[in-house]
Amino acid sequence: MIFEKSSTIGVLKALGASDRSVRRIFIMRASRLILEGIAAGVAVAALLCWLQRRFQLVKLDAESYAMSRVPVDADWHIFLFVSLGTLVICLLALLLPARYISKITPARTIRVE
Repeated sequence: MIFEKSSTIGVLKALGASDRSVRRIFIMRASRLILEGIAAGVAVAALLCWLQRRFQLVKLDAESYAMSRVPVDADWHIFLFVSLGTLVICLLALLLPARYISKITPARTIRVE
């Protein structure tokens, strides 16, 4: 997102925005996208767990396994910890591209090619 919006970053800097404020804007937008993705993933996972518990859609071969269906243990603590871990890792991964913002100069991004 940062690399695609380098011209926008140049315009913001030309208008007087500091590196810190531009970085904050992009980190906040990326955080929102990450949170929406995590929420959608948790919703789909919870739905699939519920469907498996309720309707036992995924069955196992009784001769090969000791059970006839796939058991599901949907604990909200696991969903919470995995979601928080994903959020932290993604935000840490955003720090490197966010540092790139300070190297963008308005003159280079605004010029017409």
